[in-house]
Amino acid sequence: MRKLILTSLAATLILGLTPQLLRGGESNQLAAFSQSAASTPAASIEAPEEDKKPYTIGSKVDVQLKLVDLEGKQHRFFDYRGKLVVVDFWSTQCPWSVGYEKKLKAIHKEYKEKGVVFLAINSNYTELVEGEDPFANIRKYVTKEKIEFEVLIDKDNVIADVFGAKTTPHIYVVDEDGIVQYTGQIDNDPKGTKADEDKPVQHHLKNALNSLLKSEPVGIQTTKPFGCSIKRRKRS
Repeated sequence: MRKLILTSLAATLILGLTPQLLRGGESNQLAAFSQSAASTPAASIEAPEEDKKPYTIGSKVDVQLKLVDLEGKQHRFFDYRGKLVVVDFWSTQCPWSVGYEKKLKAIHKEYKEKGVVFLAINSNYTELVEGEDPFANIRKYVTKEKIEFEVLIDKDNVIADVFGAKTTPHIYVVDEDGIVQYTGQIDNDPKGTKADEDKPVQHHLKNALNSLLKSEPVGIQTTKPFGCSIKRRKRS
């Protein structure tokens, strides 16, 4: 008996509401609302604080991370899925980064033939200029140095913060599955003098690439980066 009463009450409520929904054009509004709700993507959910820690060895890179190149074209890490990627936090003004340019160009030339992608990311807000072309000075440097790898702009240091990059240069090697496999130095010879002094040079970046290209584990996965600090924009 109780179930019958509840069923009857529900039916009465539905019948009572139906004329109101259909009155005046409200049925069209309801249909429009339903269609809008169905087509609107779910809002992104803020990741918990523990998930916002900078990338370390074993971290999976978010494929939706976005940057722009010097022509304003947008790039996502999704575009490089399935490829071995070298990420270099890079500068046109830091003497350490500039000093490594010749080595980095040589490494790029050697490994691009093996399918390795090189991304130079400039996160220094101080290297952007006012006006219609904020990348003008960076573009001049790229042209002068005949740089062939991709140069991307990390406005407001968003990508540098996600990776936890500290210096220019600061290298990250990301494997075909999007996993960080190496982070740190290009090598242990920033001044380029060890060979002259008959001291061993540890080619950390090349060693990591060679291992990954042979599907072998990277021997030394972390080294301490050195260079100029990334010039981060202060956030209010």
